[in-house]
Order: sequence, then structure tokens, then C-alpha cells
Amino acid sequence: MSNPPAYDLSAIPKDIPLFLSYGGQDELSDAKDVEHFLEKLAKHNKGKMRIRYQASYAHGDSVMGLDAKQLVYEPLISFLELQ
Repeated sequence: MSNPPAYDLSAIPKDIPLFLSYGGQDELSDAKDVEHFLEKLAKHNKGKMRIRYQASYAHGDSVMGLDAKQLVYEPLISFLELQ
């Protein structure tokens, strides 16, 4: 198959907690891709969704970044504790 099937984002339950972290230097999932993704989630419960943008982050920085603990993981844990 040369093109994977489109995933139906409307199938994601509106009340499931979603934490999205992305970076401005990511060449694999750029800001335009993220904007398109967020448009598809426009009806999601805003209290159940957190979006974190790190301008200096590239694709692997949320895993390998020296400051990922403070910029990604601590906010993620705080968000999940509230759910």
C-alpha cells in the first residue's frame, strides 16, 4: 500500500485526556501538520486537552532533550494528576 489509510480522528472520545507536545524545529511533524491535527480535534473537551509548544524542540527532543523533564514530563504528569 503506497498510502496509509486516514485515521478517523472523530473516533477519539471527546472526554479522553489528551496531552500534545510539539516543537517548532520538528521537520517530521511541523506546525502546519499539528494545526491540521488540532482542527480535527476542535470539538474535544478543552478541559481534557493540554497543548505544549516548545519553539526550540525538534522531533526527538521530548525524549532526548536535556530539559525535557521540566518542559514535557513534569507538565504531562501534572495534567494527568488532574484527570
